[in-house]
Amino acid sequence: MSQFESFPDPIPDPIFGITQLFSEESREEKINLSIGAYVDETGRVPILNVIKQAEQELIESETTKAYFPLTGDRLFNQKMGEMMFGTLPPNAFTLSTPGGTGALFLAMETLVRHMTGTIHFSNPTWANHKQIAKRCGLEIGHYPYLKKDRSGVDFDEMMRAIGEIPPGEAICLQVSCHNPTGYDLTPPQWDQVLDLVVQKGLIPLFDYAYQGFASECQTDNYPLRAYAERGQIGFVAYSCSKNFSLYGERTGALAVLTQSPEEERKVQGVLKSLVRTSYSNQPIHGTKLVAEILNSSDLTAIWHTQLSQMKERLEAMTKELSSGLNLPHLAEAHGFFTLLPISLDQVEKLRRDHAIYMPDNGRIALSALNPSNIHQVIDALKGVL
Repeated sequence: MSQFESFPDPIPDPIFGITQLFSEESREEKINLSIGAYVDETGRVPILNVIKQAEQELIESETTKAYFPLTGDRLFNQKMGEMMFGTLPPNAFTLSTPGGTGALFLAMETLVRHMTGTIHFSNPTWANHKQIAKRCGLEIGHYPYLKKDRSGVDFDEMMRAIGEIPPGEAICLQVSCHNPTGYDLTPPQWDQVLDLVVQKGLIPLFDYAYQGFASECQTDNYPLRAYAERGQIGFVAYSCSKNFSLYGERTGALAVLTQSPEEERKVQGVLKSLVRTSYSNQPIHGTKLVAEILNSSDLTAIWHTQLSQMKERLEAMTKELSSGLNLPHLAEAHGFFTLLPISLDQVEKLRRDHAIYMPDNGRIALSALNPSNIHQVIDALKGVL
């Protein structure tokens, strides 16, 4: 017996575990609603045409595959700052990361090592938020987000709970297309939340994974622009996986808001050390592609068009599902996911009787719906609701 024998049994990932179950399903009519990526009407994760065009231009112009600096690509970082804030605020900086998850990891490692031992997430939140926090050694708190009937944001309870968080602790706030609910705050609600965060002296970690899927890009980023105007410190984890359909390229960024050049220098030093001792260097291909697109007005215009097309398809499926189930509040959800008002028993019944797979909490991926399967899904859901 080796020392490996004493290792704990693996705990299945809540999303990848469902995908595994789906792959083992033999019924031809099976439907997988757990997918965490945008798929088109054929069920394929597309490569955007603008990515193909940028790749061709990059192939012709690229002269090296050398490492980036520890902070990543300068042009990409500049463009990410513009995407997040319109104009990067004074004493703020961005660095390239392996996806949004890499940015969350760097931010949480920085929090636990130098700032606070506790972070608070919305209840519910993306499952991996808490796993990353645990991996970094952070204690986890929660604030209510969803109404008990799952019909929207319980804003009063959310504000009450945030008001009870001790000063100096961290709070994770999803900027748009809340995962897993799809329900977002309005700009006036954001102003109230941000004022309370500042008043309490909390450290915000904004998670921004779906820019452009709720509204126009420079509308979606209102919470970040509004917070930057308040002149406080904070972190933003940004993902290019969804809006550029670059999932496997692991392309993301971390922005940090500081209050002086000296703070900026010190925080950059901490992050460079974390980069060097974890993944060492940013993957270059996706990073260069995004920089290539955002540095060209022509390519940027094409990208905005293709992003809008993905957004509009998600909206169409959301509205059809809402109408078919006679659940008007579902139409108010934005982005990739919505959380159905169903129990674990009903989720299991859908798997058992209809070969429809989703996570245990009832979160469904809206892009998995298409004209050929949505009525099958609606009919099955009507049978359990």
